[in-house]
Amino acid sequence: MQDPLRIGILHSLRGPMAMCETAMVDAALLAVEEINSRGGLLGRPLQAIIADGESDPAVFRNQARKLVRSDKAQALFGCWTSSARKAVRTVVEEEDSLLWYPVQYEGLEQSPNIVYTANGHGKGALSSGAAGFMGKPYQLKELAVVVRRVLDEKEPGPRPE
Repeated sequence: MQDPLRIGILHSLRGPMAMCETAMVDAALLAVEEINSRGGLLGRPLQAIIADGESDPAVFRNQARKLVRSDKAQALFGCWTSSARKAVRTVVEEEDSLLWYPVQYEGLEQSPNIVYTANGHGKGALSSGAAGFMGKPYQLKELAVVVRRVLDEKEPGPRPE
């Protein structure tokens, strides 16, 4: 078999967030085990490298940097809080790495180096008639214009269509 794909799993194993985040580590390790039992990814096994963010954004940043630079992780999976994600964002952007962020977030942030995975908060709205929630079609267009204007004021530049 080929050399493994090294992935960093970065969650809090200590501190106040450990109560929630240790389950995320367990879930990630289970996924790695299942993927490897089916032959890995693109014929390569996954090798998980676990790092402890200690419920502290500065530690998350340092651990992310270590995972990418020293441990040669090709992608990171982790963070729970927005402050941890924002701290790690600086690293993945500087190092041109990738963070898979597995939980809900407040929005109004985008990065080509972060995959903001789907969460359960919006799924119900979509399946239960979001059009009724958002208003009539003409209202949705007006809302889109307002949102675009606000985003352009905050981060000017071209936006994907």
